[in-house]
Formats: sequence, structure tokens, C-alpha cells
Amino acid sequence: MRSIATKAALATAALCLGLTGTASALPGKAKIDRDDLKSNVVKSFHIKAKQVKTSDLADRAVTQAKLGLGSVGSDQVLDESLTGTDVKDESLTAAEIQNASLTGADVQDNSLTGDDIQESTLQGFMSNQVRYVVNQAAPVPGGNGGFPSSVEVNCPAGERAIGGSAAWIIPNFQDGNVPTALDVNITASMPKPAQPGTGNATGWHASGRNFSGTERALRVYAICVPAA
Repeated sequence: MRSIATKAALATAALCLGLTGTASALPGKAKIDRDDLKSNVVKSFHIKAKQVKTSDLADRAVTQAKLGLGSVGSDQVLDESLTGTDVKDESLTAAEIQNASLTGADVQDNSLTGDDIQESTLQGFMSNQVRYVVNQAAPVPGGNGGFPSSVEVNCPAGERAIGGSAAWIIPNFQDGNVPTALDVNITASMPKPAQPGTGNATGWHASGRNFSGTERALRVYAICVPAA
């Protein structure tokens, strides 16, 4: 049987190991297993700097509360590893987004409004939903000092006019869409309402006189786009 002194020496060695957390091999042992250590006995100051590797951490073991503010930069994030669910709503500003890094595929459909787009940056842009609407007045005879005519056209509901014009047409001449300019004039061509404003035109108005000797009809055109 072992002496009392031997047992005491072994107990003292075991106690030192538990307190210091050293991984020195003991006689008759290959190593200290984690089952040989009490819970919470190994502290951060017992671990040599940069010795904890990714493989030592369980998946999802590091939570947001364990990270210091500003401690994670772009260099610590794997390319294309973040998704929309990883980013808090409205947490990104323009300073966090690299210029020219976003494409149309990164922006949700119908998520941008006019307030999100700087108008001065748009060049050669026009809505692809452009509509031309037309209305024509009844034909009037020509001569005798000129016969007046007026006509107007309205954009469909939910649309606004961004331009317009007018022309005199000879009914049943060729395909009926050939404008004529002989002895006729346009005395007015203006938006409806004809007053200053932004995006408030709902149609187009035109007036003119037929001085020719041929019956002609005054036609008005408006270019309409969605009001939004």
C-alpha cells in the first residue's frame, strides 16, 4: 500500500493541475483530457494568445454579445457569405456600400421611389410606358377668311401629359393620317391646364383656322406617361 506521504503528494499535484490548467503530462498518463478538469477552471489568461482556432469553436458559439463594437471589419467576413437576413433593416448607409457594387439584382422590385434617385444623374431616360392619345374635331370648310376649330384630348386616368401637338388632316386623304400645312395654321397648342406647375398636365388643347379651299379636320396629340 502507498504511504500517506505518497498519497498526499499525488493529491497536491492533482490540485495544482486543476488550478493552473497546465497540459503537462503526468507519469502514467498521455495527456490531460477535458474530463479531468473542473468546469470553468481554465480562464482566458491561461490560454496563450492566438492559440484558439476556428476549429476549436463550435458552430454559432460566438454570439453578437461577444463581439466588441467595430471589431468585425470587411476583412473578417467571407466574400458573399452574408445574406439580407444577416443585416439589420436600415443599418447600412452609403458609406458602407462600395461604389458600383450594387446591380439591379440587388434591389427589390418597386422598392425605389423618386425620392431615392437623384434626378440630375439620369440621362436620356424616359418611361417605357409612353402612350400617345389622339382626338380629332369635326371637319370645317376652308376659305372665307378661315374657319376656326378647336379640339382637346385627355390622358387616361392615372396618367399625365408630358407633351403634345396638333395638325390639320384632310379626311379620307390617303390613310387619313397625312398632315397638311397648305393655307392652314395652328393658333394654339398648349397643355391642359395651361398654367405653371409640375406634373399637373392632364391632356392637350389645340386651336387653328382653315384658310384653304379644302375641308380639313384639326387633330390634337398628347404624350402621356404614368402619373407616378
